[in-house]
Amino acid sequence: MFSKITSKRANSWLLLIGVCMLSLAGVMIKLANASVYGVAFYRLIIAAIIFAVISNREIITGFQKVNKRTLLWMILGGVIFSFHLMLWIYSLKTVSVFVAMIIMASNPVYATLGAYLIFKEKPRNNFMFSFVIAFVGTVLIFWDGIFDLKSGYSGMIAVFLSTLLFAAYVLTGKKVRATTGSSFYIFILYSSAAAVCFAGMLFTNAPIISYSANSYFYFILLAVFPTVIGHGALNHCVSSFKASTVTMLTLLEPVIGSVIAYFILGEDISSLSAFGFLLIIFGVALLFKKEFFGFVKERLWN
Repeated sequence: MFSKITSKRANSWLLLIGVCMLSLAGVMIKLANASVYGVAFYRLIIAAIIFAVISNREIITGFQKVNKRTLLWMILGGVIFSFHLMLWIYSLKTVSVFVAMIIMASNPVYATLGAYLIFKEKPRNNFMFSFVIAFVGTVLIFWDGIFDLKSGYSGMIAVFLSTLLFAAYVLTGKKVRATTGSSFYIFILYSSAAAVCFAGMLFTNAPIISYSANSYFYFILLAVFPTVIGHGALNHCVSSFKASTVTMLTLLEPVIGSVIAYFILGEDISSLSAFGFLLIIFGVALLFKKEFFGFVKERLWN
């Protein structure tokens, strides 16, 4: 689907559009008003079908060329993605879109830590300082969320675990996309993730088809915009940019998402959560200041 987009400038715009599409997910999930497994499964299976129709030749070629080890890595990425998505959807049923998104904004720090532990990529000299700042911001948001009667321990823990899994999902994609076409990888990713979510539906006796027309409408919107365009753009661009740059741009998500949630859902932002968000932004920006200023300079002045 995105295979013809190859230039650095085009990929930059695609990545930005993808992040904007991802920002819509939180509000759409709340409006869908369906079970965690139902939202996750239909979002993924519809997206997988769209990719199968649009990029069928690339997918067939991918199956013919892929080796067993790479295929297993892709399936692993799908399993990780499914649990990220289910925990993310569950958290949105108990915490506000803003709180969930600003905790998710700390994922670049955990992606850097994961790259060091798994791929032995040496972290920046200022990593520990950045990590502490971002983690303190996360703790403040946890504190605010736990004492909010609408939230609770389970939702806050779910969004934190979802953040760690998102970082792992980006790292897995970085490893696989070096040798695999984006459409084939995304199809395997979504298909395997959908299979895990469907198994979850069967295991928990969650509804499979008995959802309202309104829920199905938002399932389709979630599949097309945040999943096909949003995550699709993310997975395509991860081969053109450093994983740190990709995750850094996801900092736009809580900004865009919270504005949308404010106008559509009427969600307010507490001062403590806002301060925690600023700490996370500062910690991540400090860690990736070189990429950030380089990216801005290249896109705006060249």
